[in-house]
Amino acid sequence: MKRQQVVTTNLRERQQVVTTNILRHPSSVIRHPSSFILHPSSVILHPSSFILHPPHSPRNPLPCLLRINDIYGKIRFMYDRDLSALNLDDELDSPLDHLDEAPAAPKPDPEKMLLLLASSVPEQRMIATRAFCEIQDERAIPHLIQLLSDPCPLVRVSAAYALGRNTSPDAVEPLIDRLNLDWNGYVRKGVVWALGNCADRRALEPLLEALKTDISAVRLWAASSLGQLSNVGYDLVISAIPPLIYSLRTDPIAAVRSNCAWAIGQLCRELPSNVVYAGAIDSLIEVLEEDEDMGVREDAKASLLRVGDPRGLQIIEELELDGLL
Repeated sequence: MKRQQVVTTNLRERQQVVTTNILRHPSSVIRHPSSFILHPSSVILHPSSFILHPPHSPRNPLPCLLRINDIYGKIRFMYDRDLSALNLDDELDSPLDHLDEAPAAPKPDPEKMLLLLASSVPEQRMIATRAFCEIQDERAIPHLIQLLSDPCPLVRVSAAYALGRNTSPDAVEPLIDRLNLDWNGYVRKGVVWALGNCADRRALEPLLEALKTDISAVRLWAASSLGQLSNVGYDLVISAIPPLIYSLRTDPIAAVRSNCAWAIGQLCRELPSNVVYAGAIDSLIEVLEEDEDMGVREDAKASLLRVGDPRGLQIIEELELDGLL
C-alpha cells in the first residue's frame, strides 16, 4: 500500500513537471487544455504547423520558419475532421527538437514570394506569408494586412507573425481588429506578438484586455508585448504596470506570471521613483519571496537586478544568504 502511494505521488510530480515545462515553453503552451482554440474544428490543427519560437527566450519570440517540404503534409490537418486520426506521439514532438540537425536553408526570394501572396492556392499563400516572417520587404505589408482575413487560419497566423517582422503603423488597426474578431487562438497569439513589435500606443488597450481575458497562450505574449511598449510613452508605462502587477499576483499559469515579471522590469527602467514604481518593486519582491514556482521567482529576481533598485538588491542578498535563492 505504501509503495502504491509512493508510485502515485511520483507520477503526479512527474505530470506536474511536464505540465510546467510545457507551459514555460512558448511553442508548447498551446497544448495546455485551457489554451485550445474555442472552435471545435481547431483542435485538429497540429501545433507544429504554426510558426514556432526559440525555446531559449520566452520574451523574444522571433518566428522560425519550418522547412517548406514539411508544410504540405501538415496543411491537411486543417481539413481533417476525424480527431481519431491524430497521432499523439506527433503532437508531443516539437520540430524545434530537430532544428540543430537541419542544414541552414537560403532565404526565400522576395520577388517570388510577393507573387505567391496573391495566389489562389492556400498552400502557396501560406508559404509566402511564412517567408515574410524571415525576410523584410515593405512591399509585402499591404498584402499581409489583407491576408489577416484569409479563410485559412494557417495563412492568418503566418500573416500576423509576418507583420510583426515587417512592422508598419498601417497594420496596427487591422491587427487590433483581428485580435477582437478571430476565433482562432493561434492567430490571436501571433497578433499580440506583432502588436508588441509595432510599439504603437494604439496597442495598449487591446493588449491589456488580452492579458485579462484571453487564453493562457495569448496572455503569455500579451504580457511580453506590454513590456515592449516601454519607449512609446510615459503615460503608457503608467497605465500598463497596474494590470501587469495584478496578473503577476493572480494568474494561475506560471509562464504568464513569469512574463509579467519580465515586463514589469522592462517598464520600471523607464520610470522615476514614484508611487507606481514603488508598487511595481513591491510586487516583484513579493513574488520573489512567495511565489510557488521557481521560474517565476527567477524572473522576478532578474527584473529586480535589471532595474537595480537598492531595496530589491538588498532583499536578493538576504535571501541568498539564507539559502532561499
